[in-house]
Amino acid sequence: MHERNRTIDIARGIAMISIVLGHLSNSAINQVVFTYHLPIFFLISGYFFHDTDSNKLFIWKKAKQLLVPYYFTCILLILLSTLSAEPGFRKINLLNYIYASLYGAGDSYTKPFYIASIGAIWFLWATFWGELTLKMILK
Repeated sequence: MHERNRTIDIARGIAMISIVLGHLSNSAINQVVFTYHLPIFFLISGYFFHDTDSNKLFIWKKAKQLLVPYYFTCILLILLSTLSAEPGFRKINLLNYIYASLYGAGDSYTKPFYIASIGAIWFLWATFWGELTLKMILK
C-alpha cells in the first residue's frame, strides 16, 4: 500500500478552507482567496490525472462521473425553480435556467448578455471540460 502524500492533503485542506472563507462574502478575504482556491483544485486534479484510456472511453467515464450528476441536478433545479415561480414568469424562469444549465455559469451575468447562475454545480461542468482539454494536450 502506498503512503499518502501529505503535501497533497495539506493543499486540499488549504483549498477547502479557502472556499469556505470565500463564501463568507467578505470582499477583503475574497480578493486574496479567489486568486488561488480553484486553481489548487485543478492542479490537484492534474496531479492525479492518468491517461491510460482511449479518447472514447475517457469521455464516456468522465461524462458518467461529472455530467450525469450535473444535468440531473440542473433538471431538478429547473423543475423546482419553474414550479415555484409566479405563473406569469414560469416560461421566462424555465428558459433562464435552461440557458444557465447549458452555459454552466456559477454566477449571474448581464454583459454581454443575461445568463442566470446555475449555482455551485458549475464546477462539475468546468471539471469535465478541463479534464477533456488536459487529455487532448497530453495526447
